[in-house]
Amino acid sequence: TDQEQIARWWTQWPNASIGVACRLSGFFCIDVDPRHGGDVTLARLLEEHGPLPPTVETATGGGGSHFYFRLPQDVQFKGSLGQGLDIKVNGYVIVPPSGHPSVGVYRWVHDPFATALAVAPPWLLKLATASSPRNAIRNGAVEWKELQDALRCIPAMDHDIWLQVGMAV
Repeated sequence: TDQEQIARWWTQWPNASIGVACRLSGFFCIDVDPRHGGDVTLARLLEEHGPLPPTVETATGGGGSHFYFRLPQDVQFKGSLGQGLDIKVNGYVIVPPSGHPSVGVYRWVHDPFATALAVAPPWLLKLATASSPRNAIRNGAVEWKELQDALRCIPAMDHDIWLQVGMAV
């Protein structure tokens, strides 16, 4: 990375958010969105399977959480573990100290400088792994035709759906 260029960007855009590419950085992320029931879904899974191992974690600007895990090789992921509980692998995640005026500031709960990136527990990988390639997020590029077909299903003027799809991709 070019530190001088980064310094210029921060001078030009001091309130910019920071996005980190998941797959390219060697991790996948469980995104808990309580506004869509993700906290309830996660609580149910933890009650059934046990706790997550200590790992890098953020509190998101929207009141949710991101749990980071090492990206295993040759695994296809589902896009979701249930209502409000998404898997981020091919896109990016926003990291602290990013913020948004309408939702709040991201902060480290367990920062990457003091906490090791955990291996996901077997139960989580089993649930997160796609049972069929049709519903999978691959550890690589999506075929252009698949992406086009998926995007055709979204109403052209529905900003919220486009935002959700963009974050998932």
